[in-house]
Amino acid sequence: MAELSSTDIDNDSSLTEEQKVALKDTTKIKAVLSGNVPVPIGYTYVEGTSTAQSTAGTNGWGVVIKDGSNNEWVWVPVNSTESIAPSEAFEEITENNILGKNEETKEEAKDRLKKYYADKLSNDITLIYNDYTTYIKTSEIGLSYDIDAAIDYAYNVGKTKNIFTDNYQVFNAMVNGINITPNYTFDEESLKKILNNLSAELPDTVVESGYYIEGNNLIITQGKDGYVIDADSTISEIKQLFSDLAYVSNVIEIKTIAKSPEKIDIEKIYEEIYTEPKDAYYTTDSHAVYPSSNGVDFGISIEEAKNMLKTSDNECTIPLKVLYPNVTTNMLGQEAFPDLLATYSSTYAQ
Repeated sequence: MAELSSTDIDNDSSLTEEQKVALKDTTKIKAVLSGNVPVPIGYTYVEGTSTAQSTAGTNGWGVVIKDGSNNEWVWVPVNSTESIAPSEAFEEITENNILGKNEETKEEAKDRLKKYYADKLSNDITLIYNDYTTYIKTSEIGLSYDIDAAIDYAYNVGKTKNIFTDNYQVFNAMVNGINITPNYTFDEESLKKILNNLSAELPDTVVESGYYIEGNNLIITQGKDGYVIDADSTISEIKQLFSDLAYVSNVIEIKTIAKSPEKIDIEKIYEEIYTEPKDAYYTTDSHAVYPSSNGVDFGISIEEAKNMLKTSDNECTIPLKVLYPNVTTNMLGQEAFPDLLATYSSTYAQ
C-alpha cells in the first residue's frame, strides 16, 4: 500500500483543510461518513460495491474504498458484537483516547492501570473439583503484568510510517473495541508444585501403600486407586484466564488423571527397617563409653512375608524379632567405669 506523503495530502482535492491537518498530525485520527459507512479520512466509498459491503457482516463495515488517485482497497474492520453510535464513529481519536481518558498523560495512564491490576491481583485463583474448592494466592506464584510495555504500545498506536495503516489500527480499535492486554509472567514451577501438593486433598485421591511398627509387629497397609491433579493440563486452563484477568470472575476446573498406588516392595521395606545390634565398647585413652543397642529383623523369612502379603486384603501383619548384642553396656568391666558407685540389672539388654 502506498504511503501518503504530506504532498499527497495537500494535493488531494477530496480533503477538507481540517482533514488535511488531521492526517498530517498522526496523533489525531478522524473518521468521516461516506453514505452510511464510516471510512478513513482521505478515502471514499466506491459506489456499487454492495457485495463487499454485504459480506463483511451485519454491521455493513466492509466496503471498497479509494483514495484521491483512485487507488482502491477493501476496507474490512474486524466484526464486533457490539454496536457503536454514529456520533462515536466521528469523534476525534487521540492517543489518550486509546488509553481511555481524554486528558490523561502517559504516566497517569500507567499509574491508573497499575492500581487497577494491583486490585485485581488481590483476588485469589479459585479451583474446583466436584464438591472440592481450593484457592491459590497470586503472590504464591509471582503473577505480574507488564503495564509499562502495554501502555508504551498503546501510546504508539497510530504512529507508524504508513498513515493508512495507522488509520486502520486506531479506527479498528475504536469501532471494534480491540483491547491491548499487558503480557503476564508467573512462576510455573511453583504453581506446579502447589497443584501436586493439592492432590493429597482431593476427596478421591489415590492412597499410597505404607507401613508402620506397632509393638513387635510390622503393619503394612494396602493402597487404593484414585485420582491426582494433572498439573500440566490444569496450568493450561489457568493460563487462558490470566491474559484478560478472567480468573477473577471465573472458577477453574481442576483436571485429574487416574492413578494406582505403587506396588508394595517387601524387600525394600526390609532394607529400611532391618538394623543390626551394636556391641558396647569403650576407649581407654579418652574413657569414652559407647553403649550397646538392639537390632530389628523380620520374625519370618522374606518369602513368607511375600506370601502373607498376597493373601491379605487391607493390612498385612508381619512379626518382628529383637536382635540382641553380644556385649551389652552392663558387661563392660570396672575399667570402663572407674567412678562407678553402684550397679543394677533389668530384663532388657543394655
